[in-house]
Amino acid sequence: MSEPDVNFESHWQTTGLVIESRTIPPLGTNPKAYSDILKFSDCTTTVVNNCTIFCGKENGADAVRGEGYLFQNIDFITTSPSFGALTIKGSINGWTLDNCRFNGVGDKYDVEVGQFDNYWYPGRPPTRNGTIKSCVALYLRLWDEEAPTVTNTTVKTRKYPKIIWFPYFLFRYVQIRITNALGITQIKTKP
Repeated sequence: MSEPDVNFESHWQTTGLVIESRTIPPLGTNPKAYSDILKFSDCTTTVVNNCTIFCGKENGADAVRGEGYLFQNIDFITTSPSFGALTIKGSINGWTLDNCRFNGVGDKYDVEVGQFDNYWYPGRPPTRNGTIKSCVALYLRLWDEEAPTVTNTTVKTRKYPKIIWFPYFLFRYVQIRITNALGITQIKTKP
């Protein structure tokens, strides 16, 4: 059984959130004690500006669902074994990365965009209306999304075609529906 996510700071269904001029987590705090440093779920009009974010075991920031996310003037500091710096997923409508720097080594990507696992279901709109501008050292991993507009940024992109991810996500969707219908709260797996 996997460990539950423990995030340094979580925001759920928040409108007009501004996080500005911070080092997150504060120096002296071990970022690897957390899954994600900043977690946003179903938020609207969120601004993270002029921050240094040290990445946790999974990401520095993880945005799921919602609309209007702006990450601006951010230094993401990633050290292995983080997956990457930032994920933008779950059918987010409208997101921007402006003048962000990705420093260090993520295991898989700097930024991951698109649907992912439990956030996907048949008919859900893709993650869309994204903009990337004036960013440095960006490796982008794309799933089910509308391609972002990219300006003044060198981007290495890995796009996963639907034929690869669709069968897995459909299987997970059916699996979750069955376990919910049967009242099973956890699926035990071998360690």
